[in-house]
Amino acid sequence: MYMVAGSPATGAPESCNGAAQGAVVASYFAGAAPANDGFRYFGTNQGGTIYTARVVVPPTQFGVPPGTEPVQ
Repeated sequence: MYMVAGSPATGAPESCNGAAQGAVVASYFAGAAPANDGFRYFGTNQGGTIYTARVVVPPTQFGVPPGTEPVQ
């Protein structure tokens, strides 16, 4: 699994986990790749929907990643 941070949230205060002012992000993408070939890839972003594809799900901060389908 991997995570990709979005752009920093402008004007964000210092966070409770010690991140400096303006260092927290406004969006994210998290993806997972199978250990074997021929399986499905997954990804999600701040929208909360899990998407799947037969190829790597491209990091997409907002909306539906290209070439994917929502998991039903």
